[in-house]
Amino acid sequence: MLLPLNLLHLSLFLLMLSKQTGADVDKSEDNSSASSVQCPPASFKRFKELNLSAWTEHEWYVQQQQKVRFQDDYFCVRAEYKPTEVPSSFEMLFSATPDLSGFRNGEERFFPLMTTIDDMEDPSMQSLGFVEEQVRTIMPDYKGPIGELWVLYAGPTQDNYSYGIVSGGPPKRSGENGCIAGDEEEIYGSGLWLYTKDPIPEEGTIEMLREKAKELGFDLGVLKNVTQEGCTYT
Repeated sequence: MLLPLNLLHLSLFLLMLSKQTGADVDKSEDNSSASSVQCPPASFKRFKELNLSAWTEHEWYVQQQQKVRFQDDYFCVRAEYKPTEVPSSFEMLFSATPDLSGFRNGEERFFPLMTTIDDMEDPSMQSLGFVEEQVRTIMPDYKGPIGELWVLYAGPTQDNYSYGIVSGGPPKRSGENGCIAGDEEEIYGSGLWLYTKDPIPEEGTIEMLREKAKELGFDLGVLKNVTQEGCTYT
């Protein structure tokens, strides 16, 4: 069970979001054609055959991720999808802690996010926003969304997902060894996460996900390790 919302942390993020919206969109558009390297690469694609029920039936634990503006804690990072009354929408509880002591002391931070699927024939492409009733007092004019989440890979089978790759959208920026989805100063279109079903995955799983991300055209240099060892989940 995830812990109650840290309203102060959310308030600061929403304030930052309101100041960055226009700049992020312009910045992303300006960079998409600035490099001779093709980004997104021809090899990039979403996982359009995603089985939504299998994807949302359990929590996900982040093993490696790109630094993004709204989340730079790398301890005990996890995500949980909860069904809503609308079949195409899920409440997404995304949590992290700045260190292991914070996790043990009940200082886990999370955002009450909402993912919405516009086309149920392609559930791999999801709009990302907030749970409106939880942010209305802080941001009365909130209408969403704040970005996207794209599922790029999941396996090993269509009925049993033990690992996956998620991005904040297509990798439009050119990096040293591939393409990057946004950067750490952006909110829209930014992020890359390697998910596993278990906090401590089987040996070789993370390397396999890294290789798959590389095949999709991503620059692996942006990925940072997330500490899951020592996180005792209930």
